[in-house]
Amino acid sequence: MFRGDHTFGLDARTAAAAFTATVLATAGPAATATPAAAVHGGQNATVTDHPYALLIETADGQQFRGGALVAPTKVLTAAHCVKDSPAPLDLLVIGGRTTIASTRGAVRHVASVKVHPKFAEGTLTYDAAVLTLSTPMPYSALPVAGPQDSAWACRSESRGP
Repeated sequence: MFRGDHTFGLDARTAAAAFTATVLATAGPAATATPAAAVHGGQNATVTDHPYALLIETADGQQFRGGALVAPTKVLTAAHCVKDSPAPLDLLVIGGRTTIASTRGAVRHVASVKVHPKFAEGTLTYDAAVLTLSTPMPYSALPVAGPQDSAWACRSESRGP
C-alpha cells in the first residue's frame, strides 16, 4: 500500500501498520450495529486490550468514524471518511472509550489531514488518510507485525522471489 515516498512522512514502523489500521478505521459503522450484525464470529473488545482504537466524532458529538493510533499524534483512518468531510479540522479524536456513549477518555483536536495522494474514490484504492492531532494521545500505538506474526508471513509471501 505504501511504497517509496508515499508514507505521509511516517517512519517505516508506522507505515507498516497502515493495512491493519485502515481495516480498523473503516469499522466505524459497525460500532453501532448489533454484535451479531457487526462482525460474524466477532467478540467484544475493550480499549484496555486495544488502546490504539480511536473514535472520530464531529464537533457536535456525532460518531463519524474510527481510526488507529499509529504514533502519539498520528491517526490512520480511511481517506473516504475525511476527503469530503465538510470540516475535517473540526473533527474530534477520542481515545480510551470502550462505550461510545461514555464521556471517558482523552479528546484531541485535528491539526491537519493528509489523504494518500493516489486515493481513488471509485475503487477505494489507497484508501488511507493520516490525521495529525493537536497534542499527543496518552495511549499505546498500534503494534506492528514482526517476523513471528502471521501477518508478516503473508506480507513476505506476497512479495514473491
